[in-house]
Amino acid sequence: MATTLRARAALLTAAALLPAAVTTTTLVASADASTAAAPVVLRATLSPSGDPNGSGSAVVRLNKAKKRVCAVLDWKKIGQPDAAHIHNRSDGTIKIDLVKAATAPDGAGCTRGVKKSEIADVIEHPARYYVNVHNTKYPAGAIQGNLHR
Repeated sequence: MATTLRARAALLTAAALLPAAVTTTTLVASADASTAAAPVVLRATLSPSGDPNGSGSAVVRLNKAKKRVCAVLDWKKIGQPDAAHIHNRSDGTIKIDLVKAATAPDGAGCTRGVKKSEIADVIEHPARYYVNVHNTKYPAGAIQGNLHR
């Protein structure tokens, strides 16, 4: 009889905990889904790469769900930028074009239609990428900096 009572008590306890477990699982799944859709913010401190006096910063918001990358660029002691990109550190290839931010008077702009796989790779491995700001005098890049969280 003691075994039966223990078994019933265990069953009742499990039954009582089941709704809490389902609710917790649902909340965790919902949080994961909303986090996946939220933009990820990465930053870079920009140092001279061509222009010896240049400096600046970059704040990049990557939104995989919307296939959009927005950037706010700040630069000092360089000529007006005419291009900016996120480059792959391993070979220097352009990964994402940030020209709208580079050419905007306030340094802010978005690039739409970026492949989700490209955004995902930058989000997952920001240290593999850098921001490079170009201008007429330094077409290979006036200032640049590695991306980080």
